[in-house]
Amino acid sequence: MISIGNFTYFWIAAFISLLLLALNFLTIKRIKFYRRRDILRNFMWSGIILFLGLAISSAKLNWEHLVPIKEKVEIIFAIDASLSALALDVTIKEGEQVRKISRLDLEKQQVENVVGDLKGDAVGIIAFANEAIPLQIVLSREDYKNTLIRNLRNIDKIFVRHEISQGTDYGNLILVALNQFGEKSNKKKKVIFVLTDGEPQGDKDKLEKNMEKAMKIFVERDDISIYLIGVGN
Repeated sequence: MISIGNFTYFWIAAFISLLLLALNFLTIKRIKFYRRRDILRNFMWSGIILFLGLAISSAKLNWEHLVPIKEKVEIIFAIDASLSALALDVTIKEGEQVRKISRLDLEKQQVENVVGDLKGDAVGIIAFANEAIPLQIVLSREDYKNTLIRNLRNIDKIFVRHEISQGTDYGNLILVALNQFGEKSNKKKKVIFVLTDGEPQGDKDKLEKNMEKAMKIFVERDDISIYLIGVGN
């Protein structure tokens, strides 16, 4: 789209340009062997005058460029902090060296890598085993990355063995995570990433009861998605 600041200059230039074209056309009809070079020269001068008029009239060419708007997302990373997550069965390569790390360390590494690429999203973290402990509520402040990484590093062997009730209750985790998101809202997409070795532990009846309760609430929330990410062997 072209926007013109001063239409007076533009119309004067357009009039002169059209006048030259009209004279050129009349000359061609009157003179049978009018040279092609003269025709091209007259067209060139018409174009020059028209562009000068556009320049003097402060004409601007505006391109409509649609800038994609990134959808804001509320994310909860759920870290499996059960005893089985301490198993050293994950092999990683660092340069030329190959070493083994625990499933828990791999979970934390994966979350740190993802957080480094997030911009403007609200992020929370939950450590879970038999119980689910929110270590960071869903925050969208600029400094959430620092607090999240600090909380991730606090989920260590001591935390697993002494600070969280052992077992693996996915139903309880989902209930706690859904509560963190609050009431249903279509303004922001909500995602729960569960990083786990997939080994449920605990009283079978309790696990089934909690999962059934969690699923009843979850199926009513079309604004929330759950992704399970397996780690270890």
